[in-house]
Amino acid sequence: MPLKYNLTKYDTLNSEVHRLSSKPTDAHTKGLSEEDNVLIFKAVLIASFSSGHSWQTHKCLVSDTQQLKSSEVKEEFKLALNGKWKDITPFDIKEVAGMRLSDTIFSEWLFFNVDKSQFNFCKRAWAELKEEFGTDCDAAVLRVGASDK
Repeated sequence: MPLKYNLTKYDTLNSEVHRLSSKPTDAHTKGLSEEDNVLIFKAVLIASFSSGHSWQTHKCLVSDTQQLKSSEVKEEFKLALNGKWKDITPFDIKEVAGMRLSDTIFSEWLFFNVDKSQFNFCKRAWAELKEEFGTDCDAAVLRVGASDK
């Protein structure tokens, strides 16, 4: 009997990130396609917002947004940008998806912590993440399976 494994949208995104992380890349690498750069910034945002990678930022986002301009939050973003993005897990992705951050809080974090040259990639990555988090692909899989009977 074959083993069954249900892939979620978090597993799929994580696989894409880890495929890209095996290449010698940094965030905003000039040799990569625009889609790969956006994928890297999705991972950077997840690493920046998840409690497992950026505890101070996570705490600020969920409870005290006044601290978003602190040096600790800025440092956590730099660490995420410089390589922590390669270590995200489906659990980190699920955690960030469940945070339901408003665009206002995201914009405030962006303004205080991200270099202006990276704004467009961050904004596009954020918009795509919100769209992915808002869709329930697991329900679609269940519906397809139910119609096969």
